[in-house]
Amino acid sequence: MADDADVVARWLAHPRARVRAEAIRALRRLGVTRPAELVPMLRDESPAVARQAVASLRGQIGAVAPAVLEGLLDADNPPSLRLAGYRLLIAGDAWQRLATNLRLLGDADERLRASARADVTAWLVREAAATFHEPSRERAAELAGLIEAARPILGDHRAQVLRFHAGLDVLSTRGRR
Repeated sequence: MADDADVVARWLAHPRARVRAEAIRALRRLGVTRPAELVPMLRDESPAVARQAVASLRGQIGAVAPAVLEGLLDADNPPSLRLAGYRLLIAGDAWQRLATNLRLLGDADERLRASARADVTAWLVREAAATFHEPSRERAAELAGLIEAARPILGDHRAQVLRFHAGLDVLSTRGRR
């Protein structure tokens, strides 16, 4: 299988986007996800290639530095690259997902803004009550600032609900990691 993967991986440099995308898909089917080869594919000029790289990297989020993923969200990046970064960042833990969404609630890109709003709502409705671990002290401080900055968009009630689920209202009464 490793030999097959090495043969397929050579096609990642093919000049045609469709071939590069299919090479990523083939590697995934072989059960081979090499972040070192796939992370650069997120910056491919073809959105189809970036989508395939995202699909392969979702299960390997821990192998990609968060700073690399957050860099993909830079406003100067093309929309497909920003969307790839967004999809990977929300595939992380619940608090990374919430922080990413809160950062994008006021984004200039309508698609990212709408996705962030929908995902905050989906998280609150389906997952927030089942998120049993608290954010770290650093993440809690970040979330507190992001929630307050997004309060005009979220509204007071939703901001309070987010603070509750993140354990921010009890910050002073409980120790944090």
